[in-house]
Amino acid sequence: MSFFKDEERKLIKEDLLKIRYYYSYRKTLQEASEFCSENYILEKIKLYNSLIVKAHIRLYHIYYELYICGHSVESLANKLCFSSDYIAKLNIKLINFFKEQIYK
Repeated sequence: MSFFKDEERKLIKEDLLKIRYYYSYRKTLQEASEFCSENYILEKIKLYNSLIVKAHIRLYHIYYELYICGHSVESLANKLCFSSDYIAKLNIKLINFFKEQIYK
């Protein structure tokens, strides 16, 4: 049973990293979509963006800063004057939130 829970968390982490990558290269990827079909990641982005609006405001903020703006845990901790451990814990809560929403 715990294997599936770990696998679900792993899949969410992979999705979030792909979302971060997309936003890091958004302009280029939007230009590429004019010549190719849109990448599947846009469907994932729509899913995660539709779910995050149900989250606590802190998790919403962490999602925005880490995965849309592309901050690292350390740089975000410095920006918000929190410890890196606290930001990492919020990120774990964010992943758990998505797990609960996606794998009900």
